[in-house]
Amino acid sequence: MNRSYGKRKGLTLVEAVISVLILGIVLVSMVSAFALGRFMIARTNDHAKALNILRAEMEKIRGESYVSLLGNVDISIEEGVDSGLLNGTMTTTSTRYYTDSDDILTVTLVLDWNLPGRFFSAQSEKLVTLVCAGGVS
Repeated sequence: MNRSYGKRKGLTLVEAVISVLILGIVLVSMVSAFALGRFMIARTNDHAKALNILRAEMEKIRGESYVSLLGNVDISIEEGVDSGLLNGTMTTTSTRYYTDSDDILTVTLVLDWNLPGRFFSAQSEKLVTLVCAGGVS
């Protein structure tokens, strides 16, 4: 029998194990990248829903007169939000924006919500506008 070990065509056990380990590391990395991508898409979707809720509320505020907004200066109003999209708390704050004239108000809307079962579950989105006696700026 003439055995020529230098010209063999198969893999040794060590080469096969190393190949399987490399393949496993690559697959685990790809699966975790897809999972992170899904998480980020869901988080972005929730922030878009929150901004839409805040914009709708801001449009209601913009429809109010300057005089009616003066009644709520330096008061924070908290209300529950259960829109079917998000459940959380929206805080509306009106403060005077001190400049040379005192006829400008800063209206701030903040929506806080929690995402059960997710990392970084406490989320928040904020929207600010200036309202002056002559109209919204």
